Amino acid sequence: MAEYDFKEGDPILAFCRMAGDVAGDASYFMEQYKTAAWNKYLKVSSRVAVTTPAPVAAPVSTPVATPPASVSVPAPVAAPPKKTRKPRKSRGADTIFMAENRKSVKANPEHKDKDGKQIGAVLKEMWGKLDEEGKKPYVEKAMKEKEEYDQKMKDYTPPPKTKKAKKAKKVKDPNAPKKFQSAYQFFGAKLRADVAKENEGKSKEDQKKIGMKEIAAEWKQVSAEDKKPYEEQSAKAKVEWEKQVAIYKKTKAEQVEQAEQVTA
Repeated sequence: MAEYDFKEGDPILAFCRMAGDVAGDASYFMEQYKTAAWNKYLKVSSRVAVTTPAPVAAPVSTPVATPPASVSVPAPVAAPPKKTRKPRKSRGADTIFMAENRKSVKANPEHKDKDGKQIGAVLKEMWGKLDEEGKKPYVEKAMKEKEEYDQKMKDYTPPPKTKKAKKAKKVKDPNAPKKFQSAYQFFGAKLRADVAKENEGKSKEDQKKIGMKEIAAEWKQVSAEDKKPYEEQSAKAKVEWEKQVAIYKKTKAEQVEQAEQVTA
């Protein structure tokens, strides 16, 4: 249109100016819409750290479009897979009966002073007295739970098994004092010879098992008065053991101290 010589007041020139103003206004309102939409996005997405673009000034003569601020949006991080819980095992008919009737039994004044274990005993007794017709609704519920459990187990994938790291065995110091014997052990040592004679001809393993059982049975029958000599032996052995432990710890501490002085 540069080849035409427009004069002031020419209708074509007026139309072109009007078209320019409309285009300028449209550009301005488009930028305002972009800014409002961007602010709304920032409120919704709290994980994206960005700066809000500055508002665009209204055009005066020639509208200039402000380019949007460049924002680097981090790639979405995949959420870890949810741990699936193993389906709850189905209950038996008697368990369902006890669960549904526990409150009513506890509310009965006759059982107000009974604890949970005693209430359970009452419910078991009630279940035992029910006939087949009385047990039928609970049996049906148990069968329904079993069917649901079996269906859930078909869809359940157990997590992969991981081997637990074995704990390192504590190495026992051969120089450490051997622990004192208890009264029962002193009693067993005295009785063991007699038990071995009674079970001659049997294997050592069988003799050991029989001996342990017989000694345990004999110990239960020993009166408190007859146990006193063995308890006194154990008490003396404990005093001696504590003395040896004190000497052992002192010697070990001295050895550690000498080793540190050599390495220093």
